[in-house]
Amino acid sequence: MDYEFKPKYYNADEFKTYTGIDLSLELGDDDNPSNKVDSFLARVENRVKVYLASHFNSDVDRFYELMSDYQKLHFKYALIEQALYIIKNGDISVLSGVQNGRVSLSRNEQQRVIICENAVNELRLCNLWNRNVSKEAFRGRYWWY
Repeated sequence: MDYEFKPKYYNADEFKTYTGIDLSLELGDDDNPSNKVDSFLARVENRVKVYLASHFNSDVDRFYELMSDYQKLHFKYALIEQALYIIKNGDISVLSGVQNGRVSLSRNEQQRVIICENAVNELRLCNLWNRNVSKEAFRGRYWWY
């Protein structure tokens, strides 16, 4: 059974507009470069969502419709920043602690670098980097945007 992975919250054109990088060229040539790009973006999106769900109980799919346009925009920026980070530095979450030639990063060091700082800042702006996420946070109770 073939699965086609598509990102839900951003796409390759938005990535290119924001970063200036064409992912079909960056990820290399193959028979179907758009499928490869979509799969990469969907994987980044899924890993960020899983990280937020497992560390912060932030279920993006559940809260997304309650988010303001401002929050949605910064969530999109967070995904783009994380995808750019993975392209530039490799995917730390699957490299078993290898970074900058160092092997066996401690668990704390590895957790600190799995999600890049620029993505963390964007996630803070959209209230997803928060251990107290609730529906009220997305209904405007805490947001003035």
